[in-house]
Amino acid sequence: MARAIVRSYSLMGYDAVCLSPHDLAAGAEFFTGEPEEAASFTWLSANVSLNGGVPFFQPYLIKKFGDATLAIIGLTGKTALLPSDFTVGDWRASLRSCLDDIGSKATFFIVLSTLSPKEEQELARNFPKINLILGSSPNKGNTKTILESHTLLVQTTSRGKYLGQLDIDYGSHGQWSEQKKSDVTRLKKRLAQVEKSLAVYLRSSNGSNQESIQQTISILSKQKESLTDRIEELQQTQTMLPEKGRDTFALSFHKIRPVSESSAIDDIVDKLDASF
Repeated sequence: MARAIVRSYSLMGYDAVCLSPHDLAAGAEFFTGEPEEAASFTWLSANVSLNGGVPFFQPYLIKKFGDATLAIIGLTGKTALLPSDFTVGDWRASLRSCLDDIGSKATFFIVLSTLSPKEEQELARNFPKINLILGSSPNKGNTKTILESHTLLVQTTSRGKYLGQLDIDYGSHGQWSEQKKSDVTRLKKRLAQVEKSLAVYLRSSNGSNQESIQQTISILSKQKESLTDRIEELQQTQTMLPEKGRDTFALSFHKIRPVSESSAIDDIVDKLDASF
């Protein structure tokens, strides 16, 4: 199971994954295995050590995206029992050490967190340098929350049921604001209503030449065409401008449907089935 998950994450192009206590159940040997079993992403945890020594995993990752330089820090919570050889240390001290080490090398700070919601609130309150927390609380589901005005907390529900898409316009303003829904969203809802009504009238006409029905179909068809043209026009010309003096974000959740069109995915599934 663990190897299938690692291969899936690698295939999806993950940059980094933060360790939770459950991920450590396979033991240290799993993370130092053969090269062909190694992940193509970086395991992160600033506060997990082996037998109480130095951090066992890489504590943070510096990643360049366009003009932005991101610092991605992993913090592991004490949410489950650990194998005897692993120790989860104080995340506060580990985070301070990471921030001191990173210094001015990054312009945007992200924490991958398996901490509790209460600890994440404490983190936002006491570490204002953190811009974004990607959480993993099993009881929260799809979530977006602004903590202490300057830290954004988001997460998707567990077990890969949804893909979260977070679009950010960041200008070092220090306060978050959610981008308002565009006219495109409103027009798409209206278009869906028109299409539904049109389908009903087309079924009810059933070849009928009744004038009132045909007139309604004609009106709805013209509305559909007009709405479609307007949506396409807005999508081509619309730009999302940040609210003055704030950093803005737009978050959407996309439900994942089980469609396999890849031999690599089929291979992972076959090996997973064979392991049970």
